[in-house]
Amino acid sequence: MKIKQTVFALSFAFVTVTALLGQAAATKLDAKVEGSSSSPQNIEWMTQLYGDLNSQFVRGNYAYFGIGANLNIVDISDPSHPVSVGTGQMPTFVNHLFVIGSYAYFFSGETDQLHMVDVSDPGHPTYMQIISLPIVAPDTINAIQVLNETTVAVHGDSWIDYNIGYSNTSFLIDFANTPTLILAEINFPDGKFVRLPYVQGNYLYGYSYNDDLSAGLVIWDISSPASPQIVSEIEVLMICGFRNCERPFRLSVNNGIAFLSTIGGSEDNEIHLIDISDLAKPVYLGMVQDIPYKTIQFAVQDTYLFEGLHSQTDEAATAEFKVFDIANPTAPVMLSQTDLVELKRIEFVEVVGQIAFVMGESVSGRAMILLAIDITLPQSPQIIGHYTQTLGSFTFPALVREKYAFVLEDIGLTAYDLLSQHSPFPISYLPLENVIHGAPSANDYFYVLSSQNVNGTESNLLQIVDISNPNTLQIVGTVLLSSPISEISTNQIRGVNENYVFVEGLWGEFEVINVSNPAAPTTVGSYMYPFGSQSGWWTSSIAISGANLFFVGTEVNRSDIHLRVFDITNPSLPNEVGTFQWSFPADTFGYVRLFVNADTVYAAGSNELRMVDVSQPENPIEIASITASVSDMAFSDSYIVAILDSGLVIWEKVGDQLNQVGYFPAVDEPYEVHADGRDIVTHSSTYYSIFKYAVMLPITGTVLMDGGTLASPIDQTSYIIPSGTFTDTVLVSHTPLYHNIPKTNDVVVSQTFEFAAVFSGTEQIAVSQNPITVTVPYDPSRVMNLIDGTLTLCYWDGMTWQKADSLIDPLAKTITAMLPYQTIWQLQGEAHRTYLPIMPYQQK
Repeated sequence: MKIKQTVFALSFAFVTVTALLGQAAATKLDAKVEGSSSSPQNIEWMTQLYGDLNSQFVRGNYAYFGIGANLNIVDISDPSHPVSVGTGQMPTFVNHLFVIGSYAYFFSGETDQLHMVDVSDPGHPTYMQIISLPIVAPDTINAIQVLNETTVAVHGDSWIDYNIGYSNTSFLIDFANTPTLILAEINFPDGKFVRLPYVQGNYLYGYSYNDDLSAGLVIWDISSPASPQIVSEIEVLMICGFRNCERPFRLSVNNGIAFLSTIGGSEDNEIHLIDISDLAKPVYLGMVQDIPYKTIQFAVQDTYLFEGLHSQTDEAATAEFKVFDIANPTAPVMLSQTDLVELKRIEFVEVVGQIAFVMGESVSGRAMILLAIDITLPQSPQIIGHYTQTLGSFTFPALVREKYAFVLEDIGLTAYDLLSQHSPFPISYLPLENVIHGAPSANDYFYVLSSQNVNGTESNLLQIVDISNPNTLQIVGTVLLSSPISEISTNQIRGVNENYVFVEGLWGEFEVINVSNPAAPTTVGSYMYPFGSQSGWWTSSIAISGANLFFVGTEVNRSDIHLRVFDITNPSLPNEVGTFQWSFPADTFGYVRLFVNADTVYAAGSNELRMVDVSQPENPIEIASITASVSDMAFSDSYIVAILDSGLVIWEKVGDQLNQVGYFPAVDEPYEVHADGRDIVTHSSTYYSIFKYAVMLPITGTVLMDGGTLASPIDQTSYIIPSGTFTDTVLVSHTPLYHNIPKTNDVVVSQTFEFAAVFSGTEQIAVSQNPITVTVPYDPSRVMNLIDGTLTLCYWDGMTWQKADSLIDPLAKTITAMLPYQTIWQLQGEAHRTYLPIMPYQQK
């Protein structure tokens, strides 16, 4: 199967540099354009759960968010119902995001490299290339300012030394002929450090410090960027002592007035207004004051100033939204104040027409929320919609199984529908208390370790959650552990087999729980197995598989490393049945991690992976080793998935060899991976990435002129091709699709597939002469919320989704329909939609 790629390598491009956007003679310099360093192989990136919000940008009908290494596009054309319409995995973190024309651009770790993304189809953002800018890269980029439809100003700074301090790096980019760029650097004189630079026309406005520690607004003429000239400056405030000084926070220019907000200090925070209608003679007009220790984000439109404020000191305080009339800038008048009870921090305020978009951190700290506020009546703004992006830094395993993801947090377990129209969509949530750790099982259970108050005593519990119905997560069994809370509160579930869960204690003892009856789990006991510091052994890693426990470690005061094998058929009487001494260098001991699958143990050292045959546990034999730095491994079906420094790798074990059959380049540093069937999830510091292993697809077959059938053993879809459908022998295929799927307003309740046919030998597309019958099973849990009679097989006609006449068999749980020709198709239905009334926030 030819896997569709989202990264396209280009051999070269050119960046043309001028003095200032064509005002001076141009000098052509080659700019290096790169694609991915290594393209994905047989692994499809599906989606991302959670992640830190790195950057945001609002343009027209869309809001763009950089979340980890993910670009998420939200349709805000209906402000009362913002909805995610597209998401795309990028090769690096998405910082300093902006959009020009049909392309989004962002910077990441390298501040002289601009990443380019095609967003002409918001539903399918496509990474294009890297453009290396011929500049001296700044240490950091502080601000991106879109000046017009083709021009962007980029501002950064670099640390020089303690005598000089920081230096400015500002440059303008003209995108009129993308990807060929016109770039102009602005060279400020030494000793003139400009904060909050803001460009308008041929002028740059900035906040500068003077030798006497006074500070103020400075206006620069940058018509000749190589030698900008100061037009005028005006003192705004005095720099005060350490920890008591006000400092500039944001600068904006609108309708001949400069707005400068300050933050910190012991005095009230303000927004200062300066008349710059005469650039040579700026005049201080006055200020908008606020209570102390408030951080101010703001936007200006016409004669109104819109503020978003949050407390710098009170974590319990909620944020506020204020509107001021500045028709008379010397005497601003507050028109309204609204408590934003969902937010505790404000990240940005943007005004588009009659809607103010305010984004900030939720009160819980676990989400970023975009609020849409109707400002048609500035005296009475109304919150009319919101969009929530879940954030978080989670330390617990996640499970992806077919269409669903199960994510464990310290406060609960959430099930996500991965095939939702607005994927991924949370469909159920089970609140839990003080989760310490968790582990999914191979069946339909998730084991959760938590600390709770039981009868007035802080205790450890193991809870068994049934996930067989993702729409209704429920605890089916609970057992109180005997180990003191202090001994396992920071440890983990170290192993799960068919009958037992093993929880490791602080000193190497194991709490063993019998879970053969999930509704009535029982504690077998707490045992000090013959390893751990109290037994004279230091433990590096433990793995459990079936009736065997594998331990790697070294004796106290010894450097040699041993693999020890224990039979734990009776967990209360572990029996050591085999041992093997490794030749790992002593300094790698702390890095050795054990993984086991079938009859092979994998030991990952700092830079190599050892394989040991344990088919005879009493006689372990090392069979192979490879050079690889492995962080984590998981096993599913006949393949192995591993996290390496270079990325995610899939191996197929053939004899004693590991053959690479899949690869996805590294974006960040995931440290945990779980595999279930063809579904893979990796866990990084702040988010989960979900992948699909695409080897062995599509399903293909040969059909003669007198007809035939095609059946997929993976998803149980079947086709009947009648006689005379094709004029010659054809090769037909059934392929699941994960990307570039046309959107629908209905609810998607199945995987999307493509049925195709080509003539055998020539591979020319074969045109069907008759309809093709397709029968596909459906999941009752996914259709239970649909309006009766709306479940239908729909096919794509090249422009819209069309409904095929469909016959539903509720007993067999299948739907049969006629495809008029080769195309893509999916199951859709209409859902009951309930919109809650918008409740006005408290007006002060």
